[in-house]
Amino acid sequence: MLRSNKIIHSAEGIVSIIVTMVMIIVITLVVISFSVLANNEDQRAAFRQLSLEAYYAANSGLNNTVSIVETDIKASQPIVNQHRCSTTVYNQYDTLSSSSQDVVYTCVNVDNTPTYAQQSIAQGSYWAFPVEINPNATAAFQSIDFTWTGSATLGSASWSCPSTGYFYPYSQWNGSCPPSAIQIDLIDGSNDTSLAYDQKHYYTIFVTPNQSANQIHNINTTSPGVYGLSVPCQSNGSLPNLTYSCELKLKVHPSGLYYVRVMPIYGNINLNVSAIAGGQPQPLYNIQANIDVTGKAQGVLKRLDATIPLNNLGGVPFALQSNQSICKQIYGVPAGSSYTPYYQAETGCHYSWL
Repeated sequence: MLRSNKIIHSAEGIVSIIVTMVMIIVITLVVISFSVLANNEDQRAAFRQLSLEAYYAANSGLNNTVSIVETDIKASQPIVNQHRCSTTVYNQYDTLSSSSQDVVYTCVNVDNTPTYAQQSIAQGSYWAFPVEINPNATAAFQSIDFTWTGSATLGSASWSCPSTGYFYPYSQWNGSCPPSAIQIDLIDGSNDTSLAYDQKHYYTIFVTPNQSANQIHNINTTSPGVYGLSVPCQSNGSLPNLTYSCELKLKVHPSGLYYVRVMPIYGNINLNVSAIAGGQPQPLYNIQANIDVTGKAQGVLKRLDATIPLNNLGGVPFALQSNQSICKQIYGVPAGSSYTPYYQAETGCHYSWL
């Protein structure tokens, strides 16, 4: 009996040791897990702080660069391209930095001849701009490419648009055709700039969307006037976040300068414009300066960009400004009707309705 009691007490001691060891292991794992979580949270907090500092550095550099560019524009000073990553940027100011150089904006790029221009245009508004390429370019000016995107408001993913030349009321259009039609006014500005010349080289182009149309169109440079074109538009994504994109390649007379005005008719659009010569997008002059700045906080980077217009082709939509007498011919087209594009020189002032 004494020997049996000793064996029982010995077994109980072994069990106690095992339980104690398991508890120590569990507690150790819990402590390690909490330590890892706390360390990860500290790292995330540090990254958020550095990311914020990098953003502020990039934002400060962007604001400084934009201010300098706008000052140069007002003073009619040339905007010089800048592509540098150093401790001194744009040759006019130093990087924002602490004494340890831990927070700086390291790269500033200024491109005054981008190969494409972009602008957001609200319905009822417009964007007027020059499309000018290098007059000494070895390749001939082939086309002006317009690409515009927007959001759809359809209740279903299927859609269809009216035939070319038909313009429905706003509610009826948006109920079946998500892409916005646009109006493009085009003047060949490479030669004479007189009113008489402009009347003979002025084009108004109504562009309507179609899912299967041809994206390449010619305008007859010897026959100015009103044109109706249809271009391909494709829907992207899925409801309720359906978007669309449309593209027009407009073949033009191979001059070096056109003045363009684009107005969306049935919705807000984001417009990209490029000039093609020799099959390649060409640098565009006197239209926009693209600026981007990189901010750095230790090893964390943030990059911001902005676009600055280099000209002011303002005015009032649907209006012409001149210091000469103007005779204006007006044609009205009822909603849902078709029009017959044509151009007719007028010597007197009158209006007519179709």
